[in-house]
Amino acid sequence: MVDGKEGIKIDGFEEIFLNKIHNLDCKIGFKKIPDNSVDLLLTDPPYGISRTLNCDGQRLGTTAKLSFDFGKWDEFNHEWFEEALKKVRGWAITFCAKKDIGNLWNILEKNGFIAIDVLVWQKPDPVPLNGKSKFLNAWEAAVMGKRGGAHWGGYCTHNIIKYQAPKGKTRIHPTQKPLGLIKDLIELTTKEGDLVLDPFMGSGTTALACKQLSRNFVGFEINKEYCQMAEERLNQTEKPHTISLTQ
Repeated sequence: MVDGKEGIKIDGFEEIFLNKIHNLDCKIGFKKIPDNSVDLLLTDPPYGISRTLNCDGQRLGTTAKLSFDFGKWDEFNHEWFEEALKKVRGWAITFCAKKDIGNLWNILEKNGFIAIDVLVWQKPDPVPLNGKSKFLNAWEAAVMGKRGGAHWGGYCTHNIIKYQAPKGKTRIHPTQKPLGLIKDLIELTTKEGDLVLDPFMGSGTTALACKQLSRNFVGFEINKEYCQMAEERLNQTEKPHTISLTQ
């Protein structure tokens, strides 16, 4: 686990739980988080990517993988999302399969959120997979919603954000998101000292962004190997985590 600053406190919250990536199923971890204590839920759960790809003879790059299996987490599952929303007092942003946009939009509204928009992450050089028979997958979606009165730090901000996908040695997870993209979302929806929750930490990008932007975080990653790699990545970040929690 990655230690944060000593003495950070919030009513009903275990101090030792903050600013750490926990090797834990998020449904168990949620029980340790008070309701209405999180300023931003920001996450990228597995969605529709468990498959064996028919890519024989195609050049996909050294970081591409041809097979993924995330088991039950790769099916649309509203339970984790509804449990997570109970913890949120500000914004909720989750990347998702395009076919699940409507489902997540409805869940936000059912749980008292204002469904705001569908953000597009545009990839300038998508994987050239089956390019002779269909469109390349050049964008991914994230559904965004908020509680009334949640902070917004943007002005005339576009809902299409363009970033290169991580490559080479900087990529340690098959669905890793760009650090710049995650930092943009955190800066738009939180203030310094706010609390960010990521139930599917993966490569640890959300934690890294929080550390660089002086936000607090709680993260869960059920895969032990990815959790360890995310911790190592976070520990290599030079900026110390020296912030206090807003109330």
